[in-house]
Amino acid sequence: MDTYWTIHIISTILWAALNAYLAGRNNRSRLAWFLISLPLGFFATLFLIVLKPIPAERQSSRS
Repeated sequence: MDTYWTIHIISTILWAALNAYLAGRNNRSRLAWFLISLPLGFFATLFLIVLKPIPAERQSSRS
């Protein structure tokens, strides 16, 4: 395999991992955003940054 393709594949996987991390911080599915980021790359990152975080579900204690 050519060095160019090796670097391209590794950087694509690292970019998708970064997007998965950002998605997890915004209460979104990490696996889904990892898979979405593989073909979309940079555009998925822009979309994640623009989206507002999903509020965490509030746990109500009924005692």
